This record gives sequence, C-alpha cells and structure tokens, in this order.
Amino acid sequence: MFGRRIRIPSSKIAARRRRKAIAWGGFFVVLVGLVVGGLSYGAHRPEVLVQSVRFSGNASLSDRELQSLIDEKLEGSYLFLFPKRNIFLYPKRGIEAAVLAAYPRLKHAEISSDSLSSVTFSVEEREPHALWCGENYVGPSEGRGSCYFLDTTGFIFAKAPDFSGNTYFRYYGPLTRGTPIGEQYADPSVFEQLSALVDGLKRTGIDGFAIALLDAPEAEFYLDSGGKILFDRYQNPETLVDNIATVRATEAFTQEDPARLDYIDLRFGNKVYYKYRE
Repeated sequence: MFGRRIRIPSSKIAARRRRKAIAWGGFFVVLVGLVVGGLSYGAHRPEVLVQSVRFSGNASLSDRELQSLIDEKLEGSYLFLFPKRNIFLYPKRGIEAAVLAAYPRLKHAEISSDSLSSVTFSVEEREPHALWCGENYVGPSEGRGSCYFLDTTGFIFAKAPDFSGNTYFRYYGPLTRGTPIGEQYADPSVFEQLSALVDGLKRTGIDGFAIALLDAPEAEFYLDSGGKILFDRYQNPETLVDNIATVRATEAFTQEDPARLDYIDLRFGNKVYYKYRE
C-alpha cells in the first residue's frame, strides 16, 4: 500500500531554492571578503613594502631625481586594496617606461627586487657620438652654441656645451618636431650608413666635419679643406667611398691643389663629377 501523497506547491519549492541560493551566495561573499581582506592586510605589511631603492649606472642624473619619480609611481593602490609599493605588485614596467620618457639621456632602465623591502634601479646612459646643430648648415664655425648630442643611433638626447674646434662630427637637417631633445635625427638605418660613410672617408684620408641632409635623398658632406661631397643618403657607403678613391687616384685629380676643390658629386651612380675653384 502507498501512503498519501502530498503535492508541494511549486512556488514554495522555488522560494526554498532562492533562500538556499541566497544563503550560499552570502557565504561566498563573506568568504571572498575575508580572503580579500586578509590579502589586503598582508599586502600592507611593512615587511613586504618597498622601503629603499639602490641606484646603479646614473652618472649624470642624481639619485634624488630618480627617487622622486619612482616614489610618484609607487603612490596609491590598486582598487583601494593593494598598495603599489608592495614588492610583489609594484608597477615594474610602468616605472621603467616613466623614467625613460622623463629622461631621454637614458638608453635603458631596469628595476629588480633585492629583497622583500628593497629594489635596485639600474640605468644605462647614452654616450655622445656626434652633434645635431640645426636644420640648415651655417658654416664651419657658426652656430655651435645651439648643438645637441646624438648617440650612435641618431637619437638626440641632451643639449651640448659650446665646443671649440671639431670635437664632435656635426649633422644638420630638419626634424619632425620643434623640440630637439627626444627626437630622431634620421632613421637609425640611414644614420648608420651616414656614420659608416664618415668612417670610410676618414680611413681613406678624407677628413670632414659635418653632414647636412637636404631634400631627400640629397645630402652634403663638408670637408676640412673647404669643399664638399654631394651624395645620395640611401647609397651604399662602401660604394661611395670606392668611387671617391677611384677619382682621387686619377692623374687629373692628383695634379690639382686639394685646397681648391669646390665639390665632388657622387649622386649619379658610377659617374663622378668634380670641380675646382678658380
């Protein structure tokens, strides 16, 4: 025999399920809150907060300058719960990017943890390779007080003092922005070719002190003797050097006074033109 069957209204079943779901939901909310609260409390412990920064490689920038910027990036917290100064959470990439943006003189920056409360900030500074002295070539000695340092990639990173003599090779040409510092003088691949041309000419006994980039692709190399070399900035520097060496070896060229050379034109492939001043 079967006992009496009682049908429970579906509305009561639904209400019971809702109460159960609410109870479990409340439990998980409390549990998550306790976990997050515990993690937040642990993240604020002084034992795991960045308390000191050791600096390395900054010859021209003071520790104080760098420390001020790093402290600024370590201020505040994530979601008002986890401090940015926490050794496991500090914005490593953000700090490195901010310092490089603020100080173009720096070529590379890296921050790493030493302990649970200290980090090391290492930088590599750009080395002066040449000078950028303005958009237009102004002569062998004028305008040197307005020059800026270039590194080996053609990046302009600092104002240069007023040098006497040709201490550094000089470059001229327009920039894309008005402020030189932080600008790229020329595409790195083009600048590499220009530097190779300077070195190649020097090896063959041709000394110069400046290059000016004119309307692309034209460029001019200014000689210590007073003349200039006209060339295509995109030409292979080895080919340019070889063409000049070939011309200089000809009898007609060697019979002339080098001080009277007006120009050598290398813009037409293997055809080289030159002219002497009267």
